[in-house]
Amino acid sequence: MNRRRFIRHFLECPVTVATPQGTMSGQARNLSGDGALICCQQPLDPREGMDLTIEFSDGFSLEVPSEVVWSYKTNSEDEKNLYKMGVRFLR
Repeated sequence: MNRRRFIRHFLECPVTVATPQGTMSGQARNLSGDGALICCQQPLDPREGMDLTIEFSDGFSLEVPSEVVWSYKTNSEDEKNLYKMGVRFLR
């Protein structure tokens, strides 16, 4: 049974993650009405806040305050040294 409030849309588009410690690039892998799956080179801790900017292929960008819900390092060879993070949009 799927308990999600919003449908996930699978995509791949660049993102910028801005925190008080600095800025890093990553990639969104899916997007819903209340959050996203982000892949990046450095992990952030759960409940850590960020300003997430998502760059869509048509040139449109969306900036939304977000927070990390969960984070883990991937194990697969094709995504070696990447971290996946589930983020929740705060507005």
